[in-house]
Amino acid sequence: MSENPIPDAAVSDREVQAQAQRVNQLLRELEQQLDDNQHAVLTEFFAERAVLSAMKMRVDLEELQKRQAAGKVDGSAEGTSSAKTDVAETPSVSAEAQAENSGADDTKGVS
Repeated sequence: MSENPIPDAAVSDREVQAQAQRVNQLLRELEQQLDDNQHAVLTEFFAERAVLSAMKMRVDLEELQKRQAAGKVDGSAEGTSSAKTDVAETPSVSAEAQAENSGADDTKGVS
């Protein structure tokens, strides 16, 4: 991983798709090294991490909507910075969640 994976603070659909593919490839490589118990634990971990990510995004969205309703955020990129999730402080999302959010369907072989 590069030092700053999002240097311009903007993320395109293409960048999300590329990241999902990188994560899926790493998961495929990891999956080959796991026994059944390890696979089950990691599968549960990824499912719970996806739930946590969805919960966090929901809370952030609700906070942003409240701030917009109160007139504290104008909807521009600059005005949303305090309500935005800092990529550096949030662990990565599972491949399943990334693929779901990006519309990709590369995770079918990884379970």
